This record gives sequence, C-alpha cells and structure tokens, in this order.
Amino acid sequence: HYINEAIKKGAKTIIYEGEMSKENHNINYIKVINIKRVLALFCRIYYRDITKRIKVIGVTGTNGKTTISTLLFDFLSYQGEEAVLIGTNGIYFKDEHFHTSNTTPSILQTYDVLKQVVKKGAKYLIMEVSSIGIRESRVLYFDFDILFLLQEFCSFQYL
Repeated sequence: HYINEAIKKGAKTIIYEGEMSKENHNINYIKVINIKRVLALFCRIYYRDITKRIKVIGVTGTNGKTTISTLLFDFLSYQGEEAVLIGTNGIYFKDEHFHTSNTTPSILQTYDVLKQVVKKGAKYLIMEVSSIGIRESRVLYFDFDILFLLQEFCSFQYL
C-alpha cells in the first residue's frame, strides 16, 4: 500500500510477500515467504540483540496473563528493580504509561520501547505474550530468560 510513497522518499529496496508488479526498474525487489519473520530478524539485527541486554520475562496462556505480569512488575518495582511492563493495559516504566493497541504490541513498537527504557536503566522486561502475538512473529527472536505458561484454573508451568 505504501510502496510508491516509500520510493518517492528514497527507498531503494522493496521487500515483499506474495505477488506484485515491479514498475520501477531502479529499485531492488526481494520476495520473501513471510514478511513478518523477516521484519523480526531485521529488528533483532538493527536493535543489536537488545533482548540479550535485559532480563525478559514472558507470560503466556489463555487466562491470567495481565494479573501475573502485573504482579511480577509490581514485585520487582517494590524491590527497587528497574522494570518495564508491556501488556493489555499498556506500557509501564517508572512513572510513565503509554497506550498499546494489542496485548503484545507490534515488534517495531516493542523494540523501540526497549531501546528507550534500556537507555534509562531498565533491567527487566515483563511482557504479556498473546497467542496471536506469537503467530504474527511479534516476539520472534526474543531472548526470553523466563517464560510462564499459564494453564486453566490458575496453575502454571515455568519453562
């Protein structure tokens, strides 16, 4: 949808999925099988593996992600640890709060947040990881240190 605009702004390479007409011969075109997986890889490279510079705690499962992730965030904050929470209720870091559209934001939004909060001293990321977020590669290539898989009736597995 934005290819012509990107070319007008100086784009020299178009990475695409599916079929498209290649109208401009001065542009490189790279066809990929899954654009979201490629974006995740590019983000990891561009942001220099930032998830390796912060302890990443993921919370996934059908029910309880918001409760467990908020409790973990509150506990770490109470202990004086610099933590960021990303989930259904938004993004929280210190006294800052930002709205998100999804439980697990786009990979670009998450990496941008991580870049900012790591510069400000964040040591922990607590993140709600939705099944659709996993399916859409929003956390692909993240270096999780701890992953909680919540199951029915509030039991969980620590992976």
